[in-house]
Amino acid sequence: MHANFSMVAAESDDEKEAEANAHLIAAAPELYEALADLVKVLEMAFPSLDNTKSVKSALSALAKARGET
Repeated sequence: MHANFSMVAAESDDEKEAEANAHLIAAAPELYEALADLVKVLEMAFPSLDNTKSVKSALSALAKARGET
C-alpha cells in the first residue's frame, strides 16, 4: 500500500448492489461531515435533544465511522 493511496474492494454477484455500495463509499466522507455538523447544530440549538434516540443513533454512527466501536 502506498502512503497516499488506499483501496477498498468488495465482491458481489449483484451488480446493482455493488454499484450502490460504490456510491455509498464515495459519498461517505461528505455524509459523515454533514451528520457531524447537523448533530452539532442540534446540540447547540436544542440541548434537550441530546438524549433522544435519533441523536444517540447519529452519535453512534459517527463513532462507528471513526472505528471507535
